[in-house]
Amino acid sequence: MALAYNVSYVARAYSGQIEQMTQLYTDAIRHKGFSFVHSISPCTVFNDTYKYYRERVAGIPKEHDPADKKAALDLWQTRGKVYLGLFYRDLREDLSSQVARLSSGLKAAGGATMEDLLDEFV
Repeated sequence: MALAYNVSYVARAYSGQIEQMTQLYTDAIRHKGFSFVHSISPCTVFNDTYKYYRERVAGIPKEHDPADKKAALDLWQTRGKVYLGLFYRDLREDLSSQVARLSSGLKAAGGATMEDLLDEFV
């Protein structure tokens, strides 16, 4: 679903592999843009699924290109395996940078500031 919404960082982590999970969270926080990390953490009280995941989790193949959205979607939807790791990353300009660039362009052109434009809607 996150890929369909054009999220720029998409990963999956599993609490049974805490080092990888920590690294994915760290990378997601540092990523400039919207990050989504699907976190799998089985409930040990009501539905102990550790065995299920232990048999199915696998690392994303090394040849996977995280810039390829179609390949990321195909991997995400693979049946029988639960792939873990970075599925997709797009290093496009983030929203804050876009707003700053547009604001400075408006100001340089002698036009209204971003605040002036936003005030029209409040």
